[in-house]
Amino acid sequence: MQAPTPLADRGLSHVREGSVEDEIWLTAREAADLAGVSPQTVYSWIRRGHLKVEGLDHRGQKLFRHLDVARAEIATRAKARRTVRPVAWVGRG
Repeated sequence: MQAPTPLADRGLSHVREGSVEDEIWLTAREAADLAGVSPQTVYSWIRRGHLKVEGLDHRGQKLFRHLDVARAEIATRAKARRTVRPVAWVGRG
């Protein structure tokens, strides 16, 4: 996997607040590769409100902050580790 490039090198057309120079920005494909998930999962995070689109590059591709992608991945994996334990059966028998 190629290392993500800073937003300024991508010809960004729209950015919400924040420092452009100090951030690492990822496309959906790069975010998926970094998190070890499919691009569909990244789009699912967007729909569910776990990941916010921060801007668009010169080709109109959605861009995400590296830290936001990491937070979405951590939250998703933490939720997946939760298990439901069955209630002990009383009076089996």
